[in-house]
Amino acid sequence: MPYDYQRLIDVYRWRIRRCRTKNQVNRLHIALERILVPAELRHLGMALGDEPALPLSRKWIERVLELMPLNKARPIEFERHVKLKGLTRYTADIGTSAHKTLILGFTGDNHRLMAPTAFLLDCLNPAGYDLVVLNDYAKSLYVEGIPGLGDSFFAMLAGLHAYVDFSSYRIVVAYGTSGGGLAAVLAAIALKLDKGVSIAGVGFGKLEARVARKGLPVEPFRAVVASRPVPYPDLLLVYGADNPRDEAFAASVSKLIPGRVMKVMNCGEHGLIGYHLLRRQLPEFLAMLLGQDLETPC
Repeated sequence: MPYDYQRLIDVYRWRIRRCRTKNQVNRLHIALERILVPAELRHLGMALGDEPALPLSRKWIERVLELMPLNKARPIEFERHVKLKGLTRYTADIGTSAHKTLILGFTGDNHRLMAPTAFLLDCLNPAGYDLVVLNDYAKSLYVEGIPGLGDSFFAMLAGLHAYVDFSSYRIVVAYGTSGGGLAAVLAAIALKLDKGVSIAGVGFGKLEARVARKGLPVEPFRAVVASRPVPYPDLLLVYGADNPRDEAFAASVSKLIPGRVMKVMNCGEHGLIGYHLLRRQLPEFLAMLLGQDLETPC
């Protein structure tokens, strides 16, 4: 079935005309940036380009499209499939999972992977990648799980198997930002994935404190940290070299797990994805994090 871009445009116009304040407009746009795919943004751009009655809309879409890393239309585009409130799958009807890399994304407290989802998808060839985005709306570092998947971190991981066949993919990477960074590393170990990437993630001490505050047992988390499954996932902890807080978090985790630490030199930013986006370096940075080419990962 053809993707219904016109419905997206109609719903957007209906929603934006019901916004009464600039703050409401901004909140709508932030929500859309969390979910829309590149093709949807391009179609919105065409529809809003000649809308004199919606100046804030035009300004927003022009800024977003200007920031797109490649803004590259592809023969077959990513589409969005919402499975649960906290789980969204982005895939394209091209290729098979046996030839694809799956990125399992753990968002932070702002419910995105440090950038609009379309920016990340714009860097990836749909023939070689799928993306599953998890949202921790409780802002609990995932220790309370995700409704519909499980009411704890470990129940959530078990529940993922009902929605994602990890074994069908060539490579699976757990990829987390900020509050989702450590969750991605733990998931990579517990699920025996190929790779885990934490971008400016929190330290294990902060996770233990959150677990204790919720009255939950910390032993299962310690067991994952202490485990050494074979083969062991390639773990990468990334932070800005001039950000003492993020450096301390990465150092605390690296003392517990055999992971690599990567400093982004001359950078004090917490939002490393936005940092590279504004410098027009996001595709190269993502390729380095994933350890493979974004166009031809095989």
